[in-house]
Amino acid sequence: MRFVATSAIVLLAAVATPAQQPTFKAGTSIVPVLTTVLDGQGRLVPDLEREEFTILDNGKPQEVVFFQNDIQPFTVVVMMDFSFSMNAHLKLLKAAAEQFVLRMLPDDKGQVGAFSDKIMFGGSSFTSDRDDLIAALDDLQALLALLPGSDNDRRIKHWAGGWFNATQWAHNAEMHLRHHLWQKRRIDKYLAKHS
Repeated sequence: MRFVATSAIVLLAAVATPAQQPTFKAGTSIVPVLTTVLDGQGRLVPDLEREEFTILDNGKPQEVVFFQNDIQPFTVVVMMDFSFSMNAHLKLLKAAAEQFVLRMLPDDKGQVGAFSDKIMFGGSSFTSDRDDLIAALDDLQALLALLPGSDNDRRIKHWAGGWFNATQWAHNAEMHLRHHLWQKRRIDKYLAKHS
């Protein structure tokens, strides 16, 4: 009797539930396509119009819904490589970073940073103040020289590779191991041949 009552309730619930219509959802999204056009000599081609662009998606033309041809501000982090491999080029690197900062437009924002065996950022946040960014570049270079383990302290001369600190030696350990294993194979081969 209990089985029949349960079955009847389940059957009644199935009959009482109205049929749900399938749901169909569709949507579109606008995909920004940021474009820089250069001529055959690598020069910027300005003042292009909407009609001069065709956007293809899997070979099919897509409608250009919104077209804008004006200068847009950007936000950037300028990271400088202060690692050992760049020691001979630090002045050039800093000069290039300064020139990039000086060419930023008033609405652009930036922050500067550097990496060696550590990652550092100059200044406290993104700014449009180019003088602050240049000062932060100077501070980063000065700070790098003071950090323990930096390229400028406690270095040991390598017979062929300049002066290395502990971090740089560790980075080059695999190369040194391969060199010594190659030397050992060469010696073993010589000894086997002349024994």
